[in-house]
Amino acid sequence: SSGFTLIELVIVIVLLAIVATISVQFVALSTRGALDVSSRQQRALQSVVISEQISREVREAFPLSVRSNGPCLEWLPIVAATRYEQLTTGPDFDEVTISPFGRAIDGGLRAIVYGYGSGQSALYDNLNPGPVSPPIDPVSAGDTALNFSGTASHRFRERSPEKRIFVVGNRVSICQNT
Repeated sequence: SSGFTLIELVIVIVLLAIVATISVQFVALSTRGALDVSSRQQRALQSVVISEQISREVREAFPLSVRSNGPCLEWLPIVAATRYEQLTTGPDFDEVTISPFGRAIDGGLRAIVYGYGSGQSALYDNLNPGPVSPPIDPVSAGDTALNFSGTASHRFRERSPEKRIFVVGNRVSICQNT
């Protein structure tokens, strides 16, 4: 008579259990690997997007103003630029003669002339004389004068070889959370 003995049946069941366990672990590890790869790809894509956003914003920065401040990256964004005809002159030192910006500029911003030769901290301090002015009054598109707010006066420490004057906004910071 032909057939299986009980021992043969038990051995087959044990072997099938071992093969099934290995197969399930193999499938589970493969699935976990695929999920990990997907997660890494998503993080990589997020970092590319963040990097692009930061580089676009930093392109708008006054060149000497980009600095690292602990976990933060800071800079002064350029709002507008033009040429000056004459920097502040005495006795009040409160007006710069400029070529028109061609568009209106909000008040409360600051003007920078040159900036090279000064320490980077001079761009963030309000030194007089220094490269950064006190807050300016609003400027219309066709104005040929840039005035400092209120009764403020200022002397720029250096003259720009190309007679360039930049209007910058308030400092921008991007910080990394740890």
